[in-house]
Amino acid sequence: MQVFPYSAATPAQLWSNQESAAFADNPESALEELHTAWEGVKESYKKHGEPIPVAPANKNYSGQFNVRIDKRLHKVLAMEAAQAGISLNALISQKLVRGHEDSLQ
Repeated sequence: MQVFPYSAATPAQLWSNQESAAFADNPESALEELHTAWEGVKESYKKHGEPIPVAPANKNYSGQFNVRIDKRLHKVLAMEAAQAGISLNALISQKLVRGHEDSLQ
């Protein structure tokens, strides 16, 4: 959830996802409004037979995903992995970790 305070003269806004937002004079009231809005969104999903979205932090992950990249980049990365004596998968994993070390702690 993100909180976007505007100014002392305007209400606080709490945002949960693309489906709902809440506005109120203070974050606590906005959170209550957001809860009410989210309940309405869930009812709408149920009514239309659609699955209720799950927050990314609450999902289970397999540790696998597929990425399509430019074939030239694929070649460059494969050559780099071969020179390092590691698999392409290991190279990409290392590069991703390097870019997100702070997030993994």
